[in-house]
Amino acid sequence: MDLMLASKKADKTIVEIEGVGGYYTWSSTHFPLLSQKKLAAGLLVLHPRVFSQPYYSVSSEFAYVCEGECIVGLITPEDSKEKV
Repeated sequence: MDLMLASKKADKTIVEIEGVGGYYTWSSTHFPLLSQKKLAAGLLVLHPRVFSQPYYSVSSEFAYVCEGECIVGLITPEDSKEKV
C-alpha cells in the first residue's frame, strides 16, 4: 500500500463563520486510508477570543493546538469535578 505522507488540506467545509472560524474535514472519498483504518479527521479553526461549545462524544478523540494557546476543561464520567 502506498502512503501519501505530505500534508493535505481538508477537502470539505462543514461550517465557516466570518470572524469566528470554521470546521473542516478530510473525506474518506478523497482519502481512502481513513475508511480503511476506520478513522475520521477534522480541523477546527477558531479566531482569537472565540469559545468552542462543550459537547459529549462517545468516540475516542484527541485534539492539539497548532498555533496560539487555549484553556481546556475536562469532566470524566467517573468524576463530576472539572479538571483544567
